[in-house]
Amino acid sequence: MEYQQLASFVEVAKLLNFSKAADNLHITQSTMSARIQKLEQELGVPLFIRLGKSIRLSKYGETMLPYALQSIQAMQKGIKKIQEQKSDLSRRLTFSAANPFAAIFLPHILTALHTRVPEISIQVLRNTGYSEEMYKMVMDSQIHMAFINDSTDPMVYNEENPVTMIPLYEDDFVLVTRPDHPLTARGAVSFSELQHYQILFMGQKTSISKHMTHILENNLVKKDGMVEINSIPGIKEMLKKTDMITFFPRLVVRDDLKSQELTEVPLVQPVRSFVTYLACQHNEVEPHLLQVIKETVEDTVNDLQLPCKMLFANA
Repeated sequence: MEYQQLASFVEVAKLLNFSKAADNLHITQSTMSARIQKLEQELGVPLFIRLGKSIRLSKYGETMLPYALQSIQAMQKGIKKIQEQKSDLSRRLTFSAANPFAAIFLPHILTALHTRVPEISIQVLRNTGYSEEMYKMVMDSQIHMAFINDSTDPMVYNEENPVTMIPLYEDDFVLVTRPDHPLTARGAVSFSELQHYQILFMGQKTSISKHMTHILENNLVKKDGMVEINSIPGIKEMLKKTDMITFFPRLVVRDDLKSQELTEVPLVQPVRSFVTYLACQHNEVEPHLLQVIKETVEDTVNDLQLPCKMLFANA
């Protein structure tokens, strides 16, 4: 049973004339007759009694009419509500972002949106630091979009979920330590050599920590003796003062590497890159907003000469 069938039935019941009802709905009389006939076939009863050129409601039609009216009114309310939500979305944008994206790109994106799309109101929610939580907020329509990092949890990034994942850029995931660390004198090192040193890592729910754990487990590096510090500045200070080591996206340590306060230790085995995505509900974010965001990300990478590779092509 379709909305068009119910709407046609109600219009004919109101006018008791197929031709006039068809004109009111801007369809042909044959289309109107076909809709009513199909509805009667689905119900298994006649809704109208035909008396020559005139018609009247049958007892089944009289029973059906108030329910058809209720259904149409409910549908119209739903359509109106959706239109209001779409109108609201065109004026408001709510999102969240994980680090390092939030610290590096977010100020540029906010400036670009304010300058190029001044009619929208922007709300940035508190950065939880956990990409999985932000992904679920998008999936549950609590926010319009989120800038999240790579994850190895297949239960989160499920193709059946109504969330579009737009890859923005990928970043090298590098092993770092202090410049005079014993590992720096060995050239490229293997993962087996990392067993002899304590490894610093962030809170276990962060994407950086999950990515690092995935790499270590795949290369059979035991996590015994790891030290957890849920602070990027805190980890950096520990690296500079101890023989501890860790993995970071290159963006996080680019200034430390440039100033030579930290050093990258090359690895024999290649390491999977750290990818940042824009997650949004299907058709929930206007295309022109997505384009502004993509262009701003690319401009920021180029202007700041950031060490990452873009993963999308601008229109």
